[in-house]
Amino acid sequence: MVPNYPTSPARSLIPLLSFAIIPPTANQVEVHPYCRQNKLREFCKGKGIQMCAYSPLGANGTSWCSNVMDCPLKQIALERGKTVAQVCLRWVYECMSKVTA
Repeated sequence: MVPNYPTSPARSLIPLLSFAIIPPTANQVEVHPYCRQNKLREFCKGKGIQMCAYSPLGANGTSWCSNVMDCPLKQIALERGKTVAQVCLRWVYECMSKVTA
């Protein structure tokens, strides 16, 4: 596993894969509804590298704040009878099936 490898495959995983005798099987990166990592997820999927999400609920004290406080996510949760945390975790699970809180 390579934890928190940069979000650009060209800057991170491509050089690593060019010389790695044993390629990584997983990459743990920040992923949530506002940090989707679409390009990295597609790259890893194509290379057979499992993505693991950390910080799926966002983080207080950052410029984008905590997803738990987000109004659109609150509305989605309310409509489905769920908490915002449940909505965020389900989104990550649907995208990648591995979550590290």
